[in-house]
Amino acid sequence: PWRSLPAQRIAENTVRIALEGTGQPFTVVTQIPYTAADLEALIATVDRHLPGARRTIASTGGGRPIPLFVLESPGDLPRPILHLQAGQHVTEFTGQWVLDAVVRDLLQ
Repeated sequence: PWRSLPAQRIAENTVRIALEGTGQPFTVVTQIPYTAADLEALIATVDRHLPGARRTIASTGGGRPIPLFVLESPGDLPRPILHLQAGQHVTEFTGQWVLDAVVRDLLQ
């Protein structure tokens, strides 16, 4: 069975996790979580670069808005539409980090 262990932050980009062995082999899995603070930072970046690009597509069961970013090119030029989605599964952070990077790159 999987279980989370608390991490002690010892520097800005460093944590320490204490493990107790049982004498049997075990697997350690790590992944940097994409937190609400990371999402808020992305939202602030989009709002700074493209005011009005952020919309709300829905709300969570807890009433928090689920953002939708509509990044449009200026003018009436025909353009392709690209739908990117991440965060459907709360423990799958990789897609959220990729989407964050793609949105930031598109804002350049």
